[in-house]
Amino acid sequence: MDDKIELHLYGLSKSNQNDAFALILSSMNNGARLPIVIGLSEAQAIALVLEKITPPRPLTHDLFVSLAQSVGVTDIEVLIYDLRDGIFYSKLICHGATECCIDARTSDAVAIGLRFGDRCRIFAYRHVLDNAGISTDHEHHAAPPAATPLSGKSIGELQIMLDNAVKAEKYEFASDIKKEILRRQTDRPF
Repeated sequence: MDDKIELHLYGLSKSNQNDAFALILSSMNNGARLPIVIGLSEAQAIALVLEKITPPRPLTHDLFVSLAQSVGVTDIEVLIYDLRDGIFYSKLICHGATECCIDARTSDAVAIGLRFGDRCRIFAYRHVLDNAGISTDHEHHAAPPAATPLSGKSIGELQIMLDNAVKAEKYEFASDIKKEILRRQTDRPF
């Protein structure tokens, strides 16, 4: 059996493909990155957790977590176990009063796992990381963020815009607003 390598979520980025994003996982051992192309709705579900935005009504991934917790699942493991023809194969391994292993798309598994917070660990088998991972032997420095339409707004205006975007279920825009607020509060680019 392959060695399991623990990963953490490094980030999300817009892909060159239409309505596609790259979910980027990073090895806890050596920092190697594992980019996985995912769809818009899965990227939004992940971004909501990253940005700590709570939608007014539960989304599908939230519903799964509520159901799992109601039957006694206390923690969860995401295991990326294979890569075939450019497609990643994953499982959700549930622990607690109920133990089970569920086949899942990697993007859904990560979106669900993130909702378990620190009660979720993400792993990939070594052969997956060897075949699809990207080495990060040297650091790249990001360019400073470009001016955006949000740049001219005050923090108060941004907060109102954020609240309105969440109410209107415009989660991608809400994520952009939240990033701008956090960038100003921490004085760092995202």
